[in-house]
Amino acid sequence: MVKFIVVRHGHSLSNKEGTYTGQLDIGLSDEGLAQADALAEYLSSKYTIDFVYASDLCRAFDTADKLAKKINKKVIIEKDFKEMYCGAWQGLTAEQAQKLYPEDFLDWQTNELDGRCTDGEWMSEVKARALNALLKLAKAHDGKTVVIVTHGCVIRNLQSEWLGITYKELKSLPWVTNASVTVVDYDNGLWDVKETGYDGFLGNMRTAMPKVI
Repeated sequence: MVKFIVVRHGHSLSNKEGTYTGQLDIGLSDEGLAQADALAEYLSSKYTIDFVYASDLCRAFDTADKLAKKINKKVIIEKDFKEMYCGAWQGLTAEQAQKLYPEDFLDWQTNELDGRCTDGEWMSEVKARALNALLKLAKAHDGKTVVIVTHGCVIRNLQSEWLGITYKELKSLPWVTNASVTVVDYDNGLWDVKETGYDGFLGNMRTAMPKVI
């Protein structure tokens, strides 16, 4: 069995601006840095962690690095855990995307089978690459506890696999918050979700995804 501790990165500068970040390499805000410190304290006190992985985008790496330094580990980069590529919407607010690409925006909001931003990556493509990377880690790290610091859309796609639900059903689930912790055990092809989006350790530092996204 492998225990995966899947973390969404801390609050970023683009989260602060309310824009679609996608694969733009945007750093953590002051709030995000404080969240990363709290996350490192929480995880290091609760778990014995064997490996720390992160997306190659700095908001995820820097969140992971706070933890890694605290437990004397190094962050291992896994590019397949990077955020969805949001195409023409990267750097835009939801209001701007809706104005410039009204048909695509409506489809993004209502599509029950799959979805993407204009010229971006399909949700199903994000799921395929992230799940493939996760299964490789499960094979390589049997019996270990592995932290993965990634992104909101990646976690959302993986949730559909862990819970065995469709994209239509996925729409009813809230997005996980910044620096939140989702714990999933994997054993012999079976997923067991122990905790989803826990952020109680952040106290008044909690930050969430805008509902319109």
